[in-house]
Amino acid sequence: MALISSDPTTDIIQLWMDEYLAQMGFVLPILDPIAAVPTALDTISTSTTEPAIRESLVLEAFQEIGLGLNPYDVITRITPITFPTTPDPPVDVYALGFDIEIGVSWHIQRLVGNHIRAVEIRRATLVDMSDAVVLGEFRGLFWVDKNFPVPEGWGDSIQRFYQIRSVAAVGETAYYSAWTPATPVSGTTLAAGATNVDLQARVDEFTRRVQSQHIFPGAILGSDMSPDVPVLLRVVVPTGVTGDIDTVLAWRGRIIDVWLIKTGGAAVQGDTIQVQTGAGAAITNLIPLWSDQQKIPCETIDDATYDIADAGTVRVRRVNSGAGNVACEVYILFQRIL
Repeated sequence: MALISSDPTTDIIQLWMDEYLAQMGFVLPILDPIAAVPTALDTISTSTTEPAIRESLVLEAFQEIGLGLNPYDVITRITPITFPTTPDPPVDVYALGFDIEIGVSWHIQRLVGNHIRAVEIRRATLVDMSDAVVLGEFRGLFWVDKNFPVPEGWGDSIQRFYQIRSVAAVGETAYYSAWTPATPVSGTTLAAGATNVDLQARVDEFTRRVQSQHIFPGAILGSDMSPDVPVLLRVVVPTGVTGDIDTVLAWRGRIIDVWLIKTGGAAVQGDTIQVQTGAGAAITNLIPLWSDQQKIPCETIDDATYDIADAGTVRVRRVNSGAGNVACEVYILFQRIL
C-alpha cells in the first residue's frame, strides 16, 4: 500500500484504516489516495449504527487502542475449544454525573471466542427500571450520556439509572447476556451553582475509575495498585453538627485499621467518630474524641462489615454532643481485594 502523504500522522491513520477495513472483510480498491482519503476519513469517523448512540466507530476503537489494546489484536484470534453463544455479562458497571452529562463505564474483558459485538445500554428514571429505554449498542469501553438524543444535555441534580448487557454475534444470530448489574447503577448531575472545581473533581473521579477498570487483575502485581500494597484513605472531618461524610471507593478493599488525629481544638464527652458502611452498619467501635492533637486508634473492627465492594461507600459518622469541637482527620487503612 502506498502511503498517502508525507505527514506521519496521516500515514498512521491510513494504515489503521486499511487494517480496520481489511479485518471487516472489505477489499480495498486502488484509488487516487489524495482524492480518496478525505472521503474515507469522513465516512468512517462519522459512521453510525442504529440506534445512533455511537459518536464514531473510530473514537470507539481508539478507546481500546489508547489503552494499549486493539479490537483486532492477536489475543482476540485465539481459537476457542467450543464456540460460546450466550455471552458473559459486563462487570464492574459504574455511573457518575457531571454538569450536563452522565458517564457510564464497565470493566474491560477479553472473552474466549471474541464474539462480543458490543454492549447494549438502557436508561431509566426509576430504580426498578420499569420505564427503561434501550439506547442502543456501543463498542467502546465507556460512554458519556448527554441526555441522548436531546442535544442540550441534562439539567441540574438529574438522576438516571443504567444497566448494560453484552451482545454476541455467532454467524447471523445475536445472543444477549442478562442486564447487569441487578441493582442498576445511577449517576446524578451536579446541583445548581456548581463550579468547574466541582466538575473537575467528578472528571478526576471518573477518569480514575475508567483507568482502574481497564487494567486486568494480575497485570499490576508489584505496582502501587497491587493488592500486596495497602491503601490509606484520609477523610478530613470538619467540626459541625452530627452528620455523615461518605467516600465512594474506586476499588474493592478490606478495612484492616482505623485511627484518627484530633484537630481544631478539644472535644467533650459524648463526641465520637465511627466508620460505617454506606448503609450505616458499624465497622468500628465508637471512637471517643478528646484533646486536640491526640492520636486515637479504634478498638474494634467488625469482620462482618469490613469488606467494601467496588464502588461501595465508606461512611465516617460524626456525633457532636453540642459543646465541643469535633474536627479531626480519620485514617482508614485498606487491603485491596481483586
